[in-house]
Amino acid sequence: MPFEMKVQMEGLQEALRKMKKLSTEALHEELRPVARQASQMLLDESRTRAPVDKGFLKSDIEILNADVGNRGMVVRVGVRYGSGKANHAHLQEFGTSFHGAQPFFRPAMDSKRQAIIELFKKAAENAVKK
Repeated sequence: MPFEMKVQMEGLQEALRKMKKLSTEALHEELRPVARQASQMLLDESRTRAPVDKGFLKSDIEILNADVGNRGMVVRVGVRYGSGKANHAHLQEFGTSFHGAQPFFRPAMDSKRQAIIELFKKAAENAVKK
């Protein structure tokens, strides 16, 4: 199971109401590039903030999912355990009884949250205008 971040947006009722008038396919086409762009932003910021000893953690952070579906926009960035050498992301993020926390995922998400919301809002506005 991967260690991941998930972004969920709320409070866009007016835009969502207008978007319901769009076809699902048209909406997905408009928002899919935004999901990819948002995941790339989180990937870059997470890698920038990841603590470095040997560099395995930084290099093993990847985009796990970036898509739009019937349940909303999904952006997942994290470390897929078993696929690389950095199976300790959660220990760095939250710490252990022997090692203090060195959070990097949460601060990366917090620093990019508003920019991602703005990207989504702009794409939603464009979708509604079309």
